[in-house]
Amino acid sequence: MALRNMAVRKGYMAEPHRKVAELISKTGHLVSLRDEDKTLRSKLGLQATPPTVFSDPKALEEVKKIAALCGFDKLVAGGAK
Repeated sequence: MALRNMAVRKGYMAEPHRKVAELISKTGHLVSLRDEDKTLRSKLGLQATPPTVFSDPKALEEVKKIAALCGFDKLVAGGAK
C-alpha cells in the first residue's frame, strides 16, 4: 500500500483507480446515476434522484472544494503515466 501511495504521488496511477478517483472528484460518487437507475428507483417508490450530491448542487460544490483543498483533484489529474 505504501509503495502504491508513493507511485501515485509521483504521478503513476492504475487506470481503473484513476477512473474511480475522477468520478469521486467530479460527481461525488463512485458510480454514475443512469436513467435506468432513476426509473427503477421511481418504480420502487423512491425519489428518482437520491438525496445526495446528485440532487444537491451545493453539496457537490463542497465535495469539489474539499478535493481541491486536500490536493486530491491534482493527484488524480497526474495519474496514469
